[in-house]
Amino acid sequence: WEVSEKYDGSNVSFGLTGEGQIFVKSKKGNPVINPEDFYQQAKLYDNDIFEGFGKFLQTLQESKVERILKQLEDMLGFPLQIFGEMFSKAHMNVIPYAEELIGSGAVVVFGVIKLDSSKGSDITTTKEGQTIKNKIIEFLKENSDWNFYDKKPLQLDIDETIKSQIQKTCSAENMAVMASRKR
Repeated sequence: WEVSEKYDGSNVSFGLTGEGQIFVKSKKGNPVINPEDFYQQAKLYDNDIFEGFGKFLQTLQESKVERILKQLEDMLGFPLQIFGEMFSKAHMNVIPYAEELIGSGAVVVFGVIKLDSSKGSDITTTKEGQTIKNKIIEFLKENSDWNFYDKKPLQLDIDETIKSQIQKTCSAENMAVMASRKR
């Protein structure tokens, strides 16, 4: 079982288009390759979250992360998508975060999707997934003014008896939610 902190930012993912351009997308949005598109949405909807997405895309473009993404994709043989939680400011939603942890912006990287099918495969917990995640985080820390963090689950040694008790007392719906969050 995995236990980790709840991050209260904005769901974000990024990768390369078929033409090798860096894109950023929100959870339900389409891939965007031009920061101006996000800035226009921020004005149109009077929502500074879109401005944060624009700043993040601009940061990725300035870092030249597409070079390392291309190398990693060539190594893997499939396109990649990196996903996590973005913080363009310290107080985005309900939970305020320390200014020094967010700085110009921050992303907690959750994982790596190998786009080998229409839904892709989550390879985060595989050796190659961990290698990719670590290389991306290290590269971005060195080549941008944003902060990048690795979401590491807490390592808990939960006794099987306790797991069994939890399963017996949880509804089927709650168990389905717990299973969907396992990694």
